[in-house]
Amino acid sequence: MKVKLLIISSITAFTFMTACNQKKEKIKAIDPADMDLSIKPGDDFDNYANGGWKAKNPIPDEKSRYGSFDQVSDLAEKQVRSLVEELAATQH
Repeated sequence: MKVKLLIISSITAFTFMTACNQKKEKIKAIDPADMDLSIKPGDDFDNYANGGWKAKNPIPDEKSRYGSFDQVSDLAEKQVRSLVEELAATQH
């Protein structure tokens, strides 16, 4: 009985150690690439903080606004559309 407990404990400890040691990509809370550092924060804070992101992600003509949540929504819509079209094309 004690041998089984020792083996299970060893396997569990090894699993946790390997899971904790895996390197994960760190997500930056503030990405300097999304900023426009050529603008003084006191002159135009919005473009200072978001100018880089705005330059890389222009507002599409058919939308009145566009942000990161709109990007996620557009991506989800494309993925759902492709799944539905794929399922519609197959014989059941």
